[in-house]
Amino acid sequence: MAALSPIVVCSSYAIALGINVNITLLTYLIIGLMLLVIGNYLSKTKQNYSAGIRIPWTLSSEENWNRTHRVSSRLFIFCGLAMIANGFLDSNILLFFIMAVLIVIPYAYSFFLFKKGI
Repeated sequence: MAALSPIVVCSSYAIALGINVNITLLTYLIIGLMLLVIGNYLSKTKQNYSAGIRIPWTLSSEENWNRTHRVSSRLFIFCGLAMIANGFLDSNILLFFIMAVLIVIPYAYSFFLFKKGI
């Protein structure tokens, strides 16, 4: 939030002064950068109830937590790069694909590991 606030304030002032600001591009870039940062730290998080992918299957096993977060970390980085690219493409289909990947794959992978007994 501390990094996002100056960007929002500066873009608001720019719009108020009549400068054309592409809010869509700015939003996609900010979200993409946030996904990159989250992806970088996601694989390093220890099992807890506050941060990370906290679903029943990951919380049931430390191995499941570690594997799910390792895979999810790569996905978040990939989706962050795709989100930045989507800022220039402005494709709703790509946005839907990115969101689906971020939601479905970590859940499915964690459930798959849970069913395997991990």
